[in-house]
Amino acid sequence: MKYETAAFLSRDGNDDYTFLVQDLPQETVSRFRNSECAIRGSLEALMEQLPIEPGNIHNRVHLLFQKGNTFMLCTSNVPWEFFEKNMDNGCSARGCRDAVLLEAQDFFSAQVHLPKMTM
Repeated sequence: MKYETAAFLSRDGNDDYTFLVQDLPQETVSRFRNSECAIRGSLEALMEQLPIEPGNIHNRVHLLFQKGNTFMLCTSNVPWEFFEKNMDNGCSARGCRDAVLLEAQDFFSAQVHLPKMTM
């Protein structure tokens, strides 16, 4: 099975964001990317458009990826089992918009210089 590194954003409050990076099966990431609910824009604009969902009550993931100089945010509904299975995988940063923005920028700037890795 091939894996791909995926980045997710969530928002629990007006200035309360989480950036999560996980290795997931490539077909799962592809399914999220092909979501019908996708928006494009700058990283800052996408963070502002992210819905406030304390505790993720709607069981949604917001996959963030970069395509050229533009970012895309793809939203997908997932069963609660997805969160249970993947809750302890990867690494995350939670904080204000500016702190999480820096984390995301660092992650994507490293991705630009490194080849895309699949396992």
